Amino acid sequence: PLLCKGRQSGFAIVNVPSMKDFTKSVEPSFIDAYGAVKSEYIANGGNLNNAPVSLFSLPKKENGASWAGYFYPYLKISDLGAVKTVPPAAYVSNLFIAKYTASKPWSIVAGPKRGVISGNQVVGVEGSLIHDDREYLEPIGINPIIWENGVGVEIFANKTAKQSPMSALSSIHAREACIYIQDNVESILKKYNWEANT
Repeated sequence: PLLCKGRQSGFAIVNVPSMKDFTKSVEPSFIDAYGAVKSEYIANGGNLNNAPVSLFSLPKKENGASWAGYFYPYLKISDLGAVKTVPPAAYVSNLFIAKYTASKPWSIVAGPKRGVISGNQVVGVEGSLIHDDREYLEPIGINPIIWENGVGVEIFANKTAKQSPMSALSSIHAREACIYIQDNVESILKKYNWEANT
């Protein structure tokens, strides 16, 4: 995100650590007494009851928060009959490319029309995220990927990491529009270098 912020002309699609990675983390811990990852702990940066020394967080505004979208959890794919988990960013980026290829640059990449992740042996998600999970993840800028009956694997949010304070740049499609406008205005203005002001 910091690189995108510096260049002012790109948007980062980033993987959040996998559920397996959150399960293995000790400092801070993200699991409950039953060994299950809790979205509340991810949102809080860890299990605060354990008084962690360090906390998990997404970048803040000064570190490029509005220049990146974070996606969670990992995807399940079938590879020669074996089910494996893989990071979602490459699959998510394909959906962004598809909307531009379809001449729909202002569209939101989420939901059943433009947010369905399919192909390349995608068979599911690493773990189920229910409504309560999404209520913890979206407000901190994590875009949940869910399994929805009748739809399949689907991106279910449109957030950048810039969630505090909320603004138009808290939404991915708004940041994309700003990048598009800025790039085009800059290319137009380059033609007027060293011209008298009119």
